[in-house]
Amino acid sequence: MKAFVFAGILALACSSAWAQPSLCTSSNGNSSLDTLADYAALGSGGCVIGDKLFYDFGYTGSNPTAANITVTATNAAFNPGLNFGGAWDVNGDTQIYFNVTVLPGGNAIEDDSLGISGIVLQGTGLISVGEDVCLGGVYSDPSAGTGCGGTGSSNLLAIDPGSPTVLYDDLNFNGSTYTTIGVFKDIIVSGNAEGSGTAQFSSISQNFSEVPEPVAVLLLGTCMFLLVPVLRRRLS
Repeated sequence: MKAFVFAGILALACSSAWAQPSLCTSSNGNSSLDTLADYAALGSGGCVIGDKLFYDFGYTGSNPTAANITVTATNAAFNPGLNFGGAWDVNGDTQIYFNVTVLPGGNAIEDDSLGISGIVLQGTGLISVGEDVCLGGVYSDPSAGTGCGGTGSSNLLAIDPGSPTVLYDDLNFNGSTYTTIGVFKDIIVSGNAEGSGTAQFSSISQNFSEVPEPVAVLLLGTCMFLLVPVLRRRLS
């Protein structure tokens, strides 16, 4: 019984040390950010998830409006990001853009992933979520995704009856890491040329994998080293 209690305490301590709050907190301490309109209002001050500053959010289009797009921060270990939720449907052509910068002493970014879900597609309907990223810099014209001050690259998610379906894409930086990235998404939902299709989706997920600091890896290793023998004795 004592071993079981100790294992529980140890597991709780490790998970508490490992977990980080899933909130994007602005410079004035406000974490009550619900919509993309809220995030856009923050301007260059942005908000912080873990050791990352997300800032200069913008949006063009009206189907849905920025006030009708919810934004949820996610902060899984070494994989912080944002989820955008809304009702994107036929005749929607919208853009989302923002920047992310690693705070001093934070973990550099080594990967960018993008996914969509909540899909309804019929007939000739088409969904395309194209993403351009500016690695090591930001766009001089973020609303158009042009004028990259670093190295340009891109992701593309597409659901088209005539092409392979891609619901998730991962852009690995091939060993390079960056402390600033500009992000531009171009979202198109249509009935296709014939106009006889139906298409809609409700969620976009965006995450930025980071290079863990050695101390974080050491913490995880220590927890596993202490926890496994205790559980093994309990189960034997």
